[in-house]
Formats: sequence, structure tokens, C-alpha cells
Amino acid sequence: MDVIINEFIDLMFDKYDMLGCFITGSYINGNMMPNSDIDLFFVSEELNFRGRTYYRNIEFEYFVSPEKSYLTRLEKDLVSQQIYSSATILRDSNNILEGIQKTAREFVDNKTFNFNYREQIDLSFYIDTIMKDGIDLLLNNNLHQFYYFAGLHIPKFTDILCKSVNKYPLYEKNSLDKLKSINENYYNELNSLYGSINTETKLSHWIKLCEILLKSLGNHDVKEYCAI
Repeated sequence: MDVIINEFIDLMFDKYDMLGCFITGSYINGNMMPNSDIDLFFVSEELNFRGRTYYRNIEFEYFVSPEKSYLTRLEKDLVSQQIYSSATILRDSNNILEGIQKTAREFVDNKTFNFNYREQIDLSFYIDTIMKDGIDLLLNNNLHQFYYFAGLHIPKFTDILCKSVNKYPLYEKNSLDKLKSINENYYNELNSLYGSINTETKLSHWIKLCEILLKSLGNHDVKEYCAI
């Protein structure tokens, strides 16, 4: 696989006169699956585009940007901060990618996600509202609507949980195992919620899941709520 990857990088360098390349994703993490691709990021002088192609029956997804675009993304994009900080540099003219990765790691090492009091109240009200809506759906045995509803909100729930303990939000793919290390009780309730067959049991796990989130925010009383 390394030979094929290097051949593809050679083609990209020859075609677009690239300045550097790093690799991320499942290949370097050792968890590739049958439909996984190879994720490559290239540095160019001015080109800015992304694409997908197949080379020797291997799927490649590639991202091409000048150095300034990488640095701009790092200012505001949490996903880019995580990707660039943990990537493996394969080629690097003038240490451009080394500098980008150093900046990314500084963002990761110094990032804080502390919710202020107003944010805690607003998020607690949101969670309390969603919890009650979910309870109503389960009490009415409307499981199809509940699964759709929960699927919309659980990713946001998980982001809130991560940030409440000053952790980066998790990638949607392959994030469940990492979630266990952040809050094992939340992880267990989430698995039990989707794994339980009995609606009454599912209801219990839904309430406990939401209560874990409310506790992570400080268990604020939001019966009387006013947005400012």
C-alpha cells in the first residue's frame, strides 16, 4: 500500500507542482475498513480544490490548498485543528507542513471549551426540552419518529458533553469507543438506549442519558427560563 500511495503522490506532485503532503485518517490509524479511502492533504502555491479518484483500484480523497488557507482554517475549525495536529507528514518542501502542524498542535494544547453561566443555562434548557419531547414520543410508542428525533440531537448532546469536560468534539465516524473514555456512564446509557427492545426500558435510558448531560452543565433549574 505504501508503494501505491507514494506513486499517487508522485503523480500529484508532477501534475500540480505541489510543495508538501501529509496523510490522515484510517490508514495511519490502523482501522481501515472495506470502503475506507486514503486521505491526503497537499500544499500548493495557489491552487485550492478537493477531489476523489481511483489509482490502481485504491480510492484516494485529496485536498489541495496553499499554506495560508491551512492557517486560516486552523483559526476557526476544530476538525482541522485535530486533523492537522495528528497527521503524518510524507513530504515537505521548506518545512511548510511542519510549521502548519506545529500551529495546529498549539491550538489543540491550549484550547479550552468552558461554558459560561449563560451558556450553561441555555444548553440546559435545550436539553430539558429535547428530553421531554423524547419522553412524549416514547410514551406514545412512536419509535420510528423517536429514532429520527434522537438521531438529530444525540450528536449535539455528545458535543456538549465533550466540551463540558474540555475535550474536543468527536468525529462522527469511529467516535463511540472514544466516547467511553470521556464519560463511561453516558456511553453505557447511549448503547443501552439503542440496544433495548422494551419501550419502557428505552425510556429509562433516554432520561438517564439526558440527566447525565444536565449534570455535566451544573444541574441548573430551568423551569423558569428567559433568554437574553
